[in-house]
Amino acid sequence: MRERTIVKSPKRTRVRRCGSALLTLPAAFIPKNFKLNERLMKIGRYIGYYEDTTVSDAAKDLRVFDLGEKFIGRIEECNRAKFRILKKKNLYSNVQGLLGILISHIGDIVIYSVLGLFVLRGKLSLGDFSLTIANIALFKQYFGRISSTLVGYVDTAKYIEYYNRFVSLESRFRKTGKQPINFSKSEGFEIEFRDVSFRYPGQSDYALRHFNVKIKSGEKISVVGENGAGKSTFVKLLVRLYDPTDGTILINGTDIKSFDYDEYLSVFAPIFQDFMLFAFTVGENISAFEEGRSRDVKDAAVKSGIDERIERLPEKYGTYITKLFDDAGIDFSGGEQQKIALARTYFKSDALITILDEPTSSLDPRAEYEIYKKFNDLIGSNTAFFISHRLSSAKFCDKIMVIKDKRVCEFGTHDELTEHGGYYSMLYNMQAGYYL
Repeated sequence: MRERTIVKSPKRTRVRRCGSALLTLPAAFIPKNFKLNERLMKIGRYIGYYEDTTVSDAAKDLRVFDLGEKFIGRIEECNRAKFRILKKKNLYSNVQGLLGILISHIGDIVIYSVLGLFVLRGKLSLGDFSLTIANIALFKQYFGRISSTLVGYVDTAKYIEYYNRFVSLESRFRKTGKQPINFSKSEGFEIEFRDVSFRYPGQSDYALRHFNVKIKSGEKISVVGENGAGKSTFVKLLVRLYDPTDGTILINGTDIKSFDYDEYLSVFAPIFQDFMLFAFTVGENISAFEEGRSRDVKDAAVKSGIDERIERLPEKYGTYITKLFDDAGIDFSGGEQQKIALARTYFKSDALITILDEPTSSLDPRAEYEIYKKFNDLIGSNTAFFISHRLSSAKFCDKIMVIKDKRVCEFGTHDELTEHGGYYSMLYNMQAGYYL
């Protein structure tokens, strides 16, 4: 009994010291390595941006403003910072491994010395000594594997935490509202912004403040105002890309938050000021990847004035935009891209509300004139919002909504507002003066 008690005592000591060495010390380096990895990711984003920019359409600006060497200098600076971090990571790794080895060997020396002392004193036989050493070696092997696995779990736990937070995110728009759309063109509807205020996330200033307006279905509304007045914000709130900070947006007296989000989005056919075309075929961009409607795609392209340009291409509507996926792809001009985006809006023929946010900003005067001339035919019976700094567009709309100081300051027809002699009249006369 005495010998068995003596044999177990050094094992417990070995377990405690080995566990401390294998778990506590390596785990101490994990937060430091995690922070270094965060810095590496940030530097990687900088390097990626600089490299992508130097081979993008920004080449002309880089040359004219002599930015090439400066970009290269920034990339080299980032690479030097990246190299310093990698050296530090390697240092941590080497120190971690060295400490593990030292503690492990020190523990072995202590245990073997104690067991040897017991053998010399006759308290432990050679057979028991050999058996104990073998058991300790086996235990060390398995415990090392377990401890390495546990340290690995601790290391990845921080990344898993970020991943879990990401996958648990849900669209708060999709969580609200299950009511089906209960309004249509035939029955008519009314859109109301009731005392709406909004500020973008992380901003202290309001983009819209006490915003009130009522629009009836079928009306063509020109939205007018200076830069930063809140014109695009008004559109984004209507489409529910954001929810109001205060106030309510109603359609036929129903809060738009009550409607099913996906069904509500189907109501709109927008072209945004910062529209996006994708590196796929022209036809796929116009149809939003909807198949089996090639006739509708062509009709939409005819309406926007881009059909003739597309028909001259070897692959016609099968032509890729940019050369990212096809060397035969086309880099369309800014005006041509805007026409393609406009065609995508016209393609969505089942929409109830059309939104045109600066739809002619990149078009030449002739193309812009054609769009204006066909405006009513293109929009049809849809409710339409036309946002433009060119106030000549206001004349073919039913009403004009003037936004100033983040709220509606005037609302009426072109004749009413010019006769009133207010803010809109001043803006209109300023622009008209350049053409007289």
